[in-house]
Amino acid sequence: MARHIELFEEFNSKISKIDWEEANKIIPLFSSFGVTDAETGSSWMMMRTSGKLHADVEPITKEDTLKMLSCFPEDDSFENATYRPVIVNLGSEKYAAALMGFPHCGSNSTPFKQITKKLSGGFTNMPNWNYIRDNGTVGHFCLHFLGSAKHTDKKEDAKAQRAIASI
Repeated sequence: MARHIELFEEFNSKISKIDWEEANKIIPLFSSFGVTDAETGSSWMMMRTSGKLHADVEPITKEDTLKMLSCFPEDDSFENATYRPVIVNLGSEKYAAALMGFPHCGSNSTPFKQITKKLSGGFTNMPNWNYIRDNGTVGHFCLHFLGSAKHTDKKEDAKAQRAIASI
C-alpha cells in the first residue's frame, strides 16, 4: 500500500492548476486529450468540441464513455449534475480540472450546431452541440478550469471550482 501512496503523491505533485484563459489556448477546438479521474484513477480519451467560457467535451469512443460514466452517479438533471475532480493529460503535462457527468445539448438526428427542437438534458430550441456520434452518449460534458464560467449565466460554477480545489 505504501508504494501506491508514493506513486499517487508523485502523480499529484506534477499537476498544474491553470486558469481558463490558459486552458482555452492549450486545448484548441477538436483536439483530443486524456482524462484521469483524480479519485479512482480511471482514464479515458475526450475531445473538445466547443465552449467559450469552459470546454465542452465528448468521450471519443463507447469504451471511453463507459469508463467516464462509471465514475459518476446517475444524475437526474443538469441542475443537479455532479462534478468530479479530474486530471487533463496533454503530452507530459497534467492539469487540474472538473468534469460534469451529465450529457446535455445533443441530438444524434440533426447536424452539429443546427438549431434543434429537442436536445438531451431537457434543452430545447438551441444548437445541437453533439459532435461525436456512436460514442454511447448524446450530448457533451462541461470541463472547467480555474475561473471558467457557466454558459447559462456567465458565472463561475461553485461545484466545479470545489472539485478543482480538491486536487
